[in-house]
Formats: sequence, structure tokens, C-alpha cells
Amino acid sequence: MKVILATDGSQHAEEAAWLLAHLPHSDKLELTVVYVSNTVRLQGAIIPVDLMKQYAIDEKTRAEKNFQHLSEIFEGANASLELAVLEGHVGQAIVREAETRKSELIVIGAIGHSMLDRMLGSVSDFVATQALCSVLLVRPTGLSKRKRPIELCFAQDESPASAEAVRQLAAFGWGASTHIDVVGVVALNFAYSEIPYEFD
Repeated sequence: MKVILATDGSQHAEEAAWLLAHLPHSDKLELTVVYVSNTVRLQGAIIPVDLMKQYAIDEKTRAEKNFQHLSEIFEGANASLELAVLEGHVGQAIVREAETRKSELIVIGAIGHSMLDRMLGSVSDFVATQALCSVLLVRPTGLSKRKRPIELCFAQDESPASAEAVRQLAAFGWGASTHIDVVGVVALNFAYSEIPYEFD
């Protein structure tokens, strides 16, 4: 299974990596850790150009250090890891890399949304709406610090997209200790009435 793990070196990205490392899977994960350097390109004086070159070197060093840390999380897992350091718009670079590698899943940490995030749009929003493959957004819930099995809640309806989600969920081969709640919503057609009524 080809997977993109997007990271910026933050705790949110580390928690996303931890969850991925602990998800059961029968096939080997071909994992590409993507670190995007949003380098600003300046033209003109020698000093700014030199500063930008040094910034790019420092970013690559940070990416490699973060990659080593994430590699430790996947020790013992059936996974091969590769680092890809990219430049440009973060969301676009992640989506483009997933398409180039024909990835089946993108895993990315989802941070809390401030009003500014809502106005400008976050990276995780962009990836979730623009990627052609499935996207797993991992919220900062402190999951890695809990010592209990993973609990899932799966919402489904009768749509083709829901059926595909069931197929992909089943492919992970969950163990007996994993608790999965399946939720379905029934749409009721209400007609106006002055007589109150209840559904059991």
C-alpha cells in the first residue's frame, strides 16, 4: 500500500504518524514522508539570495532530523520509509506528490481551526478536498499517550462512496480488541401537523 505521510515536524504530525504506525495492515506500507519547505524566493541582492540558500539548507536538515524521529515510530512495523523534501505551496505539493507516486492514502495532522484558518483555508482542508486518493485527517487527541485499543466510529449510508469506504476499512484487518461503532442516519420526511407525535 502506497501512503503519503505529510509532516511539518509538529506534535500534530507526530501523532498522525503514531496512529498510522499502529493501524493494522496486511500489506507492506510503502511510506513516503513528505516535508514541504514553503521557501520564499527573492530576486536581487546577494545577501537575501544567500540567506534563502541557507534557509533551504536548514529546512532540509530539519526535515532529515524529523524523518529520523518518525522512522523510530515505525520500528518493527511492516513498512519501508522514504523522505521527500519539496518546495512550494504546501497543500499543492502534497497532493501533487501523491498523484505522482500513485498513492492510495494521505495521512496528515489536522490542527484546530482559528478564524484566520477558516478564512484562508488550512493545508489539511486543501488536501482533503483536492486529493484524488483517500485522506486520513488525524486530530490532536493525545491518542499516543493512551494505553488502550483504538476505538473507531464509522458513519455510513447506502451511497457508492460509503460502500467504498467500508471496503477500504475492512482491508485493514482489525484485531479482536478493536472496537468499531457503525452509525447510520435515517432521514425522516416530516409533514406539518398540529398534533404532536413521537418516534420510538
